[in-house]
Amino acid sequence: MATALALMNWAVKERKRGNKIVSLDEQGSVIRELVTPELERVALEFDLPSVSMTWTPAEIESFGKLASEEQPQPTPHLVRAMSRR
Repeated sequence: MATALALMNWAVKERKRGNKIVSLDEQGSVIRELVTPELERVALEFDLPSVSMTWTPAEIESFGKLASEEQPQPTPHLVRAMSRR
């Protein structure tokens, strides 16, 4: 129990710093990210980096068309990748 509490305490401190808790492969690519309601609540208490985008009317129209089209079925590769989460 003490180990679990110590790990959670460490994870909370890392999220407060704006860091994510992830699992990496040998090349440094993210395999999984640890997301829990408790950790995300802590992260919301702090100003995390964000990006603001300005869209042109043509970009909004293009996005609207794309979003309203019938969506293709997911590829087997995507299904495998999502099932690993």
